[in-house]
Amino acid sequence: MTQPTVNQLPRTIGFDLGAKASAYCVLGGAGTEIDSGSIRMSPKRVRQFFTEQPCSRVIIEASGSSRWTAKIGMELGHEVIIANPRKLHHITKSYTKSDGNDAFRLADLGQVRPRLLSPVRLRSDEAHYGRMHQRVRAQLVETRTALVNCVRGWARSLGHALPTCSTKVFSKRARAALPAQALTILTPLLEQLETLGEHQAECDRQTERLGQDVLPAASILRQVAGGGLVLRGSRMSTVRGISVVSPWRSKAVTNPMTACGTLIPTSARSGSPIGGAFPSR
Repeated sequence: MTQPTVNQLPRTIGFDLGAKASAYCVLGGAGTEIDSGSIRMSPKRVRQFFTEQPCSRVIIEASGSSRWTAKIGMELGHEVIIANPRKLHHITKSYTKSDGNDAFRLADLGQVRPRLLSPVRLRSDEAHYGRMHQRVRAQLVETRTALVNCVRGWARSLGHALPTCSTKVFSKRARAALPAQALTILTPLLEQLETLGEHQAECDRQTERLGQDVLPAASILRQVAGGGLVLRGSRMSTVRGISVVSPWRSKAVTNPMTACGTLIPTSARSGSPIGGAFPSR
């Protein structure tokens, strides 16, 4: 394969995203730094920055702000690459870390060898909101569990062992078993348990509708033991529209369930014979 010459290198912008401000570094076609600085992280300011720049290759790390930042860049005609930070050890474990240095390294690597960034793809908006829905439900479940454990702990400190029961009827059973003074203090927690239970039930109904209307392929998981309501919704929201590049073939693995199940094999054969012969250096 013919390697690009210095003059063929694309104009590249490295972005080190932050919560309030982001550092950037612009490399010209000769690989030299032509601009650097920082901008305030807001959709309006980021859009203004990208509008002022000619079409470039933009390198950002996957983070909480990478989704909307990448979408703005792509809308304005830039080539946006989202790097996988887990693969960038020379940046994340550098002894000379700073926002400016990280932005320069992202631009430098993305200009010459973008494959080494292990680019990740954005989920569709539909799948993104599906994941948000599943995370909200998971947080409701976690909060309910914490409240139940709190009530049980205080009841145990008073010598009252609350009966074992499901979370749906826990509030009713606790009201009947707790002494009057303790019940007065713990009532706000029991009321929150009842409210959270209603919200979780609504989330379950929405998940079922999501599986039937938006993600019909989720019905396949009904055939699998343990493939319940939450599993179907979360897995299909995760893998919908995702393709994974297989390390042993040039084509992408387009079966989303293969990617979900992480059925792509790993390799750790450095220094071992392959096909009866050691790999050449």
